[in-house]
Amino acid sequence: MKKKLIEALEWMGILIGLLVIYAIDTVFLKTEIFLVCCVLIGNSVICVSIMIMCEETFKGIIKFTKKRWRKSENGI
Repeated sequence: MKKKLIEALEWMGILIGLLVIYAIDTVFLKTEIFLVCCVLIGNSVICVSIMIMCEETFKGIIKFTKKRWRKSENGI
């Protein structure tokens, strides 16, 4: 869990860095190519973060369900 959280934070750091570069690009250079790259990379980072969170949540639900099912089998 911690490893995946650190990985997600690294991706967020990359995204923030790209946004800073994009801000400099729009203010001083006024090119549109960087905007397209930022949107594509930003969307992929957001998708990866959501997938990591969903995976961890799904694992937790499966563990909880298995424990409840075992308890009901034992008559508890």
